[in-house]
Amino acid sequence: MLPAMGFSTALSTSANVIPSIFDAIGAFGQSKAQRKAAAEQERLAAQQAAAIQGIASQNQMRGARNAHAREAQARVDAAVSNTMQDGSTYRRGVDLATRLQDEINAQANEQLNRADSIRRQGAYDAWDLRNQAKQSRFSGIGAAASGVGSLFGALATGLGQEKK
Repeated sequence: MLPAMGFSTALSTSANVIPSIFDAIGAFGQSKAQRKAAAEQERLAAQQAAAIQGIASQNQMRGARNAHAREAQARVDAAVSNTMQDGSTYRRGVDLATRLQDEINAQANEQLNRADSIRRQGAYDAWDLRNQAKQSRFSGIGAAASGVGSLFGALATGLGQEKK
């Protein structure tokens, strides 16, 4: 059985250990909150990227419909102006169709690149939060170890004084 420690030793031990315990509890809580925030960051980035991809797809279909309508109007205009006789209508139609398709593709690529950028930024932010959570967890372990070390140090000091 251990000899009884003096009141001052017990008080000093408590004064050293209790803050370390609270530090450890706080660090572990912060780590858990950061991991949850990281998961939410990834979820929101994926949701936003998916929405942008959906819009890009809808815009691409809308652009194709508009391009067909513009091509039809160009054919009507050409027929009215009698340019069909010399063959330039066909070349104008091909040029218009190519230009419109290039515009549609450029807009779709821009939106898909934006979605990819959002997804990558969300993954990086989540990684960063997880890294911070890991650091908080290690800080909590360090604080807990410090508190235990203080406790054992105080016990050893108290036992050493009792033997004298």
